[in-house]
Amino acid sequence: EITLIYKIMTVAKTLDNNPPVNEEDQHESKGSDRRGYQSWTQGLPPGKLRNIVAKLFTNEDNLQIHKTFGILSLISFFYRYFYVYPTTGTLGFDGKWIDHLTIFIHIALSTSSMVFHVIRRRLLNRPMIIWEEYRLHAISFSTRCMAVYAMGTFRPFAGTMFERAMIPLVVLAHHVVADKITEMYGAKDGTTTVRVKDGHRAEITSVLRF
Repeated sequence: EITLIYKIMTVAKTLDNNPPVNEEDQHESKGSDRRGYQSWTQGLPPGKLRNIVAKLFTNEDNLQIHKTFGILSLISFFYRYFYVYPTTGTLGFDGKWIDHLTIFIHIALSTSSMVFHVIRRRLLNRPMIIWEEYRLHAISFSTRCMAVYAMGTFRPFAGTMFERAMIPLVVLAHHVVADKITEMYGAKDGTTTVRVKDGHRAEITSVLRF
């Protein structure tokens, strides 16, 4: 969901804080080659609207797969939180086929973001631009939710001590993966996707925290 919103704010070309090595320069070049506005967007009247639409509809997602999952995910959130929850007191996940489809849509949204070229490291002075650590964290935490949902729905070890131990261990495993992602792509000063220092301007700190 946030990936789709961030895509609106992403500029066509951006530079990393840490200059990449030659191999990454080549990756940046390839990414720039396959990015590009879909031709129909340039037929819109010049102005801010065309700029936003052009950045949303690029050749990286020319089949609109990521945007489709993003729209479906937003519909899912509104349905669950503004209709199901007020009327039933729960989010309505009871193992029906629509529940499985809902989880699949949210997983597909985060994983389909892999079609986009993103910067390798976070730009602290431009917090609305998505970066590799954030994208991989989104995928990791989405699969964590799917795993917990699957164990709670199908319960292959129902009523056993193994079931009680398995759920926290599976959650912990996903957090270990998230830490490894930060180790590979995170900033070296301890600032991560969800942890930020207070040395930045107030508006940047607010965006990074919330």
